[in-house]
Amino acid sequence: MQTTSLRKILRGRKADLRTAFQHQKVAGASTMKQALQRAIDSPTSRFWIRAEHAMNIVVHMQRHRSLRHLSPEKREMYQEIFTRYRRMKHECPAEPLLALCQRLVLQPAPKFYISLRTAMREVLK
Repeated sequence: MQTTSLRKILRGRKADLRTAFQHQKVAGASTMKQALQRAIDSPTSRFWIRAEHAMNIVVHMQRHRSLRHLSPEKREMYQEIFTRYRRMKHECPAEPLLALCQRLVLQPAPKFYISLRTAMREVLK
């Protein structure tokens, strides 16, 4: 499986976020901030992270290293990725870590895992 560039991932996240934002505006959000927050918290088509980065995070978490230095949004996303990785590894124990992460990041994610500030930058840019 071919790796995806960070630029392509960020473009995809931006497009997905703008679609979610427009949907929330149509759905009756009373302010731009409310529409953005609802968009951030809405499901998205994938985890907006490179498979190689997800693999590094999984290794980091397997070694019981702290994620306290990260934003709450990133910590939550990495915990979700790690939980899914363990489930997938249990189901496919022989599959290599990178292959599992490549499949994992393409799964639908429950939310965008970004801050309101980042969402504002992406939608207004």
